[in-house]
Amino acid sequence: MPDIDFNIKAGNSLVGLLDKHAIPLELQDMLPDIQRFSRNLQAFRQNQLLAQTASAEPIDLAKAKAELLKEEKALVEKANRFVKLKNAFHWLIEFNAILESGGFDVIIGNPPYVEYSKVKKDYTISEKEYKTFKCGNLYAYCIERSFNVLKQGGRFGMIVPISAFANQSMLELQRITKQKQSVYLSSFHQRPAQLFDGVLQRLSILLLQNDKADSNSVFTTPVYRWYASERESLFSKIKYTKTSQDSQTHFLKFGSQLETRIHSKFLLHQKIEKYLAPDIRGSTSNFVSYRTAGGGYWWTFLNTEFQTESLSNKRAFFDKKYDAKVFMAALNSSLFWWYYYTNYDLFNLKDYMIFSFRMNYPAEINILKQLSRLSIDLEKDYKKNVCSYQINSKTRGKNETLTYQNYKSKPIIDEIDKVLAAHYGFSEEELNFIINYDIKYRMGKGAAEEEE
Repeated sequence: MPDIDFNIKAGNSLVGLLDKHAIPLELQDMLPDIQRFSRNLQAFRQNQLLAQTASAEPIDLAKAKAELLKEEKALVEKANRFVKLKNAFHWLIEFNAILESGGFDVIIGNPPYVEYSKVKKDYTISEKEYKTFKCGNLYAYCIERSFNVLKQGGRFGMIVPISAFANQSMLELQRITKQKQSVYLSSFHQRPAQLFDGVLQRLSILLLQNDKADSNSVFTTPVYRWYASERESLFSKIKYTKTSQDSQTHFLKFGSQLETRIHSKFLLHQKIEKYLAPDIRGSTSNFVSYRTAGGGYWWTFLNTEFQTESLSNKRAFFDKKYDAKVFMAALNSSLFWWYYYTNYDLFNLKDYMIFSFRMNYPAEINILKQLSRLSIDLEKDYKKNVCSYQINSKTRGKNETLTYQNYKSKPIIDEIDKVLAAHYGFSEEELNFIINYDIKYRMGKGAAEEEE
């Protein structure tokens, strides 16, 4: 068998010499030596194969290997001194022949989910080398570097956090991914079970071909949830849907063409950020309150302030011309949950996520009155079903926490969605899909509570 010492390599693949086009002037004199090492390595591999035939001339493979390792070590040490990192990985040295032939046929991996800020004291990522630099996470850099060394037409697969293809902080990663052909993106929640046992991460599996993107080249799944007992059948149930991803930079996690039709109607509306108050003076009672933490199965929006303190408490004030109760009703709807679930990372609730929700302020008085009334009914129901308990906080000691049992208010939420369906022009089929979206797990065991 061919020797694998020159195939299996270790090092920091994000830092080091990438290819001959990126080599600095100070190391240009290394190129002839690197190319000679590459030729010697290819000859060594050929001799290994020939040595297995009966007619082959005797070859001292051990001596040849030792000379190669010595040659490699000298090149790597010189390059390491330049980048000032002992474990830098130099693609130009280690896999020169593969890069010269166009790159790797297949790349698969599970890169580190680590913020660059946590390791920058140990090594420096060059902003000039990475379009994804501002993404600020090592997995984004790993994906970009993989694209750089992948052959045209090559195949790629990695498992990364779901935020990679959902959040604004990852815009550049999303852009370079959309430039590829035949992108397949499947997504997985962490509740009630996890993709990796004991690892509480919402994850996406990205598969693609390294060719220039054409139209309709993105295929997605819904975000899968499952109980531990369903694990064995999870991957056999994965179903991709061809989706248009042109209306936004991030990836929409749709699992059917029905969702595409709902989304097309949703896009006809304006973002509700348009209705926020430019100045809160005079709008002090016209607000929606919410929390940016929690939200495993439900998000809770109120028209009054939360009864207990939290650093995640926030309020958004609407222009006095627009009734905040109308927006409170919409933000508690299953339509909002579908919008949030298909667009974002299912962990954070940032302002841009909330106020990018699309809903024209209703012109029909009847719809306004219904939404306003239902918002009052919903808040009363939330507070009627609230549970209180004490927790011990390291920073605040003993304090009271409230849990909203939103699932008990689902009948009122369904009424809100029926009113919204008339407002958006959804069909009966589309309304039924929205009302029942993620319902098995939102209404199931373990999903019934939402902390205030």
